[in-house]
Amino acid sequence: MTDYLQSRARAPQGGQGSDPGVPLLIAVDQEGGPVVRVGEAATLFPGAMALGASGSESLAMRSASAVARELRSLGINVNLGPVVDVNSNPQNPVIGTRSFGADPAMVGRLATAAIRGQQRAGVLAIAKHWPGHGDADVDSHLALPLLAHSRSRLDTVESPPFRAAVDAGVAGIMTAHLDVPVLTTGESANMPVSLSPKALVELRTLVGEDRLIVSDDLEMGAIVQRFGTAGSALRAFSGGSDLLLFRRDAVQARRAHSEIVAAVRNGTIPMARLDASVRRVLRAKDAVGLLSDVPADMDVPDSPEIVASDVARQSITLIQDGPMLPVRSADHPRICVVQPRLREIAGQEIVVPVTGPATLADAVRALHPAIQVVEVGLDPPRPERLAASECARSAGLVIVGTYNTGMFASQPILLDALRLADVPIIVVALRLPYDFSVVGEIDAFVTGYSMRPASLQAVARTIFGVSGAAPTGSLPVPLGKSYPVGYQYPTPDAWLFPQP
Repeated sequence: MTDYLQSRARAPQGGQGSDPGVPLLIAVDQEGGPVVRVGEAATLFPGAMALGASGSESLAMRSASAVARELRSLGINVNLGPVVDVNSNPQNPVIGTRSFGADPAMVGRLATAAIRGQQRAGVLAIAKHWPGHGDADVDSHLALPLLAHSRSRLDTVESPPFRAAVDAGVAGIMTAHLDVPVLTTGESANMPVSLSPKALVELRTLVGEDRLIVSDDLEMGAIVQRFGTAGSALRAFSGGSDLLLFRRDAVQARRAHSEIVAAVRNGTIPMARLDASVRRVLRAKDAVGLLSDVPADMDVPDSPEIVASDVARQSITLIQDGPMLPVRSADHPRICVVQPRLREIAGQEIVVPVTGPATLADAVRALHPAIQVVEVGLDPPRPERLAASECARSAGLVIVGTYNTGMFASQPILLDALRLADVPIIVVALRLPYDFSVVGEIDAFVTGYSMRPASLQAVARTIFGVSGAAPTGSLPVPLGKSYPVGYQYPTPDAWLFPQP
């Protein structure tokens, strides 16, 4: 598909004998973790928070480079990442594990490494979502979040990773659909920064004249309910955005294009505004070798599968142990695994892997074949809770996978039902580590921050004490005062000296 698109773009646009066309920037969101646009043709990596738990700049660089090489081989030359939002709000419904963590300095360090790894592999990086989406409590896909922060707060928490990204040479920055009054003073109320001339001028000052400003998806509820898709595009471009993102609606994209062309022709938008964006886009195309040859990256690449496995292994974080872990199969001949149904986990989280475990039960079964499996909904009804409790009681040990427990009222009730079985309970947070705050009394809690195959496999290996699978990750976000950023449960000797 990308070859076809580029051949069409390169073809002479004025007929035979005319100059060739200009090749395309082709972009995707390939963040890893829950946001993946290329599934079967690429390796499924854990996301940014797994890298945050590892704390490794080397891993962040290797991971970004491996993803970029795969994208480049598919003809994709822009990756809309990394996410450099500081996830300071546990109730954030849209960022979560897409963020490296809650510490601005750590986010900046890992973002710098990821940007360098990605761009050295020939794919432009776009840091997002300026001025910082990490403290939102509303999903901007649905409505406009308000961040009523002071300038001092933005300068201390949200802004440092974006400054680090610019210092690292990032190709561009994506704006967020957020209402941040301190950035839009004097403009109409509830003006999203993504459409605000004042805010976009401030962002241009940060990124300089050569880098790209990219809009977030212009079909999101945060803006279309008030401005419409084409109207939002016109405002974003007029204010200073160079690239406009439309995720699905080609009809609206064509309409927006027509309205922008008309606005330039009638002088509503100065030709100089268009020329400035054209120069930046051409410069970006040249940087990835579309207009001239770019020296090849001579580094010998790691296998993407090995890199994904390394990220997963170094991210595994043990937060509580009774002591219960590691589990000796001889002591527990039968195990019950309770896990959420994949089809209830929305959107891009569902990518069934070509190789490796698709579920927690698959990963556990590879190390302990005598398991019983109960699948439940994200808000499990009473019959499912009773079935899970009976499974736990009959097996004598239960491993339960939680998924964003604080957002679903019946998941804590499920854990109450499992406690009535009076058997050891091991909880695996399949995405957000914040689940720990609401699961109640359990015997062990471990997380890999991801449902990707490498993470599921790494979690299972840690649970069963496989050699080399000690939980070395540390918390990238706080879980209350007792569990700050950097918290790491003392590794028991059983992992350091595994039993045969």
